[in-house]
Order: sequence, then C-alpha cells, then structure tokens
Amino acid sequence: MNSIKARVILLCVGLILLTALAMQLSHGWFINQHNQRQIHHQVANASHFLHQYIDSRESSLRYSTDVIIQDFGFRQTIASNDLPTIKSMLTNHAERIQADLMLLVSNQGELIASNELDVPLIELADINWLAFHEASEQGQYVEINEHLYRLFSLPVQAPHQVAIAVIAFEINVPLLEELKLKTGLDIIFQSSQSNLFLTTYPIDKKQFEKILENDGSPTLWWQRSQYLLEKVPLASPMEQQIQLFLLADLSVFYRVFDQLNYSLLALTLFIVLLAVILSTLLARRLANPLSHLYQDLIYRANHDHLTTLLNRHAAIERISEELQRSSRTDLIYCIALCDIDNFKKINDTYGHAVGDEVLRRFASRLKTTLRNYDVLGRFGGEEFLIALQLKPEEATASFERLRTIIDSAPIAGGSDLIPVTMSCGVCLLWPEEAVPPMDVILQAADTALYKAKDHGRNQVVFTHVPQFPLVEAEIENEE
Repeated sequence: MNSIKARVILLCVGLILLTALAMQLSHGWFINQHNQRQIHHQVANASHFLHQYIDSRESSLRYSTDVIIQDFGFRQTIASNDLPTIKSMLTNHAERIQADLMLLVSNQGELIASNELDVPLIELADINWLAFHEASEQGQYVEINEHLYRLFSLPVQAPHQVAIAVIAFEINVPLLEELKLKTGLDIIFQSSQSNLFLTTYPIDKKQFEKILENDGSPTLWWQRSQYLLEKVPLASPMEQQIQLFLLADLSVFYRVFDQLNYSLLALTLFIVLLAVILSTLLARRLANPLSHLYQDLIYRANHDHLTTLLNRHAAIERISEELQRSSRTDLIYCIALCDIDNFKKINDTYGHAVGDEVLRRFASRLKTTLRNYDVLGRFGGEEFLIALQLKPEEATASFERLRTIIDSAPIAGGSDLIPVTMSCGVCLLWPEEAVPPMDVILQAADTALYKAKDHGRNQVVFTHVPQFPLVEAEIENEE
C-alpha cells in the first residue's frame, strides 16, 4: 500500500507543481509582454518628444532670425561689407536669440562672416553651404569640428536675395542630459564617418559599435538583454550620416520582474509544501481502508480459500522462479504431485463437509512437516504440489518421512477419526541438466503419481526426465 500512498502524494504534488509552473510561465510571459509594450511605448513617446523639443527650439530661432533679417539696419550693415561690423552684429544677435552659430553666406556659397566662435573660420569655409541651403527647407543635423548642430538657413532679401543666413544651436551632452530627465531614456548621437559621439549612457564609441554589431541581443538564450536600443531616423545632409539612438536600461524592469517572480516562487513553494502535507493526510485516509482490501485481494488471488495454501497458479509461479536459481546450486530439485488416497470414498462415506475438513487438516499436517521455504500448494481437488531442494541422498528419505507422518495418525473429521494415506509422484531435476518446461515436469510427476496408485497406493514413486531436449522434440512431433 506504500505504492498507493506514494502515487496519491505524487499525483497531488505533480498537479500542484504543474499548475504552479503554468502560473509562473504565464505570469512571466504576460508581465514580460506588458513591460516590453510599455518600454516600446516609452521609446516612441521619447522619440516624439525629442523631435518636438528640437523642432520647437528651431521654430523659435527661425522666427527670431526672420525678424532680424527683415530689419533695415541688419540689411544695411550687410550692404556696407564692413566685416568687423557684420561679425559684431552677428555676435550680438546670436547672443540675444541664444543661437550658437550665426553665419552669412554669399549667393555663391562663400562664407562671408560669422558670430564669434571658438572654431577658426577657415574650418567652416570648407562646407558646401549652398548645397546645404538647397536641402534645408527643414532643419538639419550637421557636424562641425566634431560638434553637432541643428542648423537651418534663411535667404536675406534686400529686396532681392543678397546673402544667406545660417543659424544653428548646438546639441551637446548637457542638453541631452536635460532631455534624458524628461524622457527617462538615454540619448546617443554618433557619426558613422567621424569621431562624433554624444551620449548620456556611460559607454564609449567602440563599445557602442560592438553593441550595434550584435544588435544588443544576448549571446546565449538564457541571458537577458541589458538594454533596448532603438534607432531614430534623421535627415543628415552632405553624407555626414548622423545617427540618433534611444537606449532603455532594462535593469530596473528586471529588478521589478525578479521581485515579482521571487514572490510567486515563494508562494509556489508554500503551496507545494502544503500540498505535500495535505496529500499525505489524504493518502493515509485513502490507503488505510484500502490496504486491508488490497492485501485481501492479493491473498485471495494467490491462495486456496479452503486450505489457505498457495493455489495452483501461485505455486507453479513460485516453483518457476526457484528453478531459475536452482541451477546455481549442487542440490537436486524435487517437484512432487501428492494425492489423498481414496478421497472420493471419504466424501461418499462422511459427506463433503467432512471431506473439506480432511483436506484442511491434511494440508496443515503437510505445512507443519515441510520447511518454511519449501513450496506447498493445492494443485486441485485432493492433489497437492510440493517442491523441495535437497541433497541427492536425502530425496528418498524426505518423501518417505512425509508419507509416514501422514499415515501415522488418522485425521479427525467431525466426530470420526479417518485413516488417511497419500501417494506421491516425484520428478527429480539435477542441477547440471537443462530445466524442462513446467508442463513437462508436471506431466512426469503426474505419471509417477498414477504409477504409485496402480502399485497399491500409500507410496512414493520417483521419476526423472534425463533427456529433456529429446522428450521435447518428441512432444512437438506428436503435436
């Protein structure tokens, strides 16, 4: 019954574990999907906010610049061609409207003057400003001396176009840090053709390029992505290939996710422990009343109800198992069919009830005479099956002693004392010989039993199957 208890416990715990595992996996999947959607939504919002912020600042500068270039004094200063005065004017206007760069370019694309800069003017002269002006209906991201600018241009009319005004504000790390506080994401600008690299994330350009190579995905399937990297498309003139990336650090998400998982895991372990306790109690309540029934069924399946000995099937199965082991010893194996002499006469004279009592007492006498490990079973009717392992010189004496004990005293059947004798046919199996099939052995023992009865009963006849393969072949030929 321990197997029944174990199976009940295993079933209950298995169901709980399966349910808990399904809950854990579904919870993890749904939470992960929800957070992924939230992160992508946050990236989309951050991208929109970033564009809106830069476009708004550009619009403000564009409006202020448009007012400036419409001023008569501004156009008159330009017409004077006094470069120091023009430079001073541009510097004053740039400070007033908070522009980092304010340039004047001729209609032919030549640089005329700029506001006061830390960069030598000669470095700005190499830029194709005319091509930029033709492509800058919208503001553009331009790298100048490894600095990144958001830049746009406006024509200076007096009343015909006399020059081109170029205005820009710098995009630098302090600005990106300010935008990071508002978006919650790290911002990275880089150029694929130069060393320009602006970031709010603690990483250098080489490390970032390695991240781009493997797309930020983990090397092994069980590893987690450290971050989510999203590229934001930008218009970049003059083949400068300015790139903008938004980076979401996933460590916070994983921290919250792990806390939820650990909480669920702790709850799962508690439920499993509770399931083990409850299933053990349930198994005991189910198994205890069933154990007696189970043992009774097993007993009934293997024993004869009248004599309580092994039944025919169980006795033959037990003998077959022992025959497999008997070849490893130097003992002979004796398989006997024993029959109560004149049992039909006992039934006819005293009745079947007395006959049954004689069978019970006969079986009891055999059982007390044989050893505990000898095989004894009821073969059918008044026939009994006995199997002994003996030394060769002990076989005859042992079965004669058994026959004598049965014959030594009558058996009480009700109020009568009934003399009882038995006849035995014994098949001897030698360890050095091949073991015949059980039907061959039983047939030989049965034949010897009939000889014992034909010779006057109350005796033991021994037989042997010395040429088992030949006998088996003959049986097959007869069939």
